[in-house]
Amino acid sequence: MIYFGGATGGAIGGATGGATGGATGGATGGATGGATGGATGGATGGATAQHAGSPASSLLSTALGTSRDSIVGHWNGGYDGVVIANPEIPTDLSYLTDSTKTVVLTSHLASMFVVDAQIAAPDVATATIHFQGKPFMTLERPDIAVFINQLKWVRAYADLRLDRLAEIQVQLFDIMSFFGTITQIADGRRENVKRLLQITQGVCISVEQQVKHGLRSHRPIDLSNNVQPIIQTPDHSSFPSGHATEAFAIATVLHRLRTGAAPDPLAMEFRLAHRIAANRVVAGVHFPVDSIAGAQLGCRIGEAIAAAAQEKSGVKALRAGQVAFPKDYNEDATLATMFEDSSYEGAAIAIADIKPSKLVADLWGAALEEVTP
Repeated sequence: MIYFGGATGGAIGGATGGATGGATGGATGGATGGATGGATGGATGGATAQHAGSPASSLLSTALGTSRDSIVGHWNGGYDGVVIANPEIPTDLSYLTDSTKTVVLTSHLASMFVVDAQIAAPDVATATIHFQGKPFMTLERPDIAVFINQLKWVRAYADLRLDRLAEIQVQLFDIMSFFGTITQIADGRRENVKRLLQITQGVCISVEQQVKHGLRSHRPIDLSNNVQPIIQTPDHSSFPSGHATEAFAIATVLHRLRTGAAPDPLAMEFRLAHRIAANRVVAGVHFPVDSIAGAQLGCRIGEAIAAAAQEKSGVKALRAGQVAFPKDYNEDATLATMFEDSSYEGAAIAIADIKPSKLVADLWGAALEEVTP
């Protein structure tokens, strides 16, 4: 039984870029880097490296320098009298490249979330996530007995490793492609959908990494040398699962866009999110409880992002609550347990108490137009 009760910008840098973007973003392209939260490196790097005609290089820089020397001659630093008008409307992002828009919007949304981690008592750690200054979710680190009990599930999942190997490897750095099989997510006629989902993932990484740090928990490999994961175990906390958080947040936003409805465990987006989360247990780097907590967190982050768009998203209120596990908990992370007792129980934060964001509303509206028949 799970008990539910009352309940920054690091999104695009620091541990985020290193954990899920960084070198991989550079190696596999802007799409992967941006999609997994390494937006800063991919976006700002791409924006500054691309000249009018070709990418930056030592040869190009030398050529531009010698060309300037030959045609400018002596210049005393005088003013030409040419003025380029800059937009004075803070919500106008039209002058920015697509990648820079993603960085600005991710930073803007991530700044609305604050994580407050506390050590309430010996071996009792909690992390409360605030949205626009209002607490709306608290996670409590499970007792080590829970993780020990769940090693049996890790052992059972390991039988699926060869079947899931391709998915596990690709999903190390790219989960967006899988959502792109449910509905088109691409530049062109779905570019705003793609940007909104990339931003959602970037915000998740900011929040989840802070929660993980505050609730530092054992990985399966820490509790048994028989686990032997088939991928490298990450250095950060097992609880909650970052892949589950990101997948369920993306599923929530995409489901809201396509249907206007709250998370539904029967919807295709959430079936996919569940499989992505389960693959991390199969790989041997997570416990089922990590996935359950990540799913709860991801759904709430997705709904909070939708709430910032106000009436364009259809969200009426945000549900505050708490996720905690008793010491004898040993359930599997099925979709049923992820949604057990509803992740939206608890005191509601009225939509009237949430400050709307025109930047988010404009992007949501543009994305909505792209998915509306």
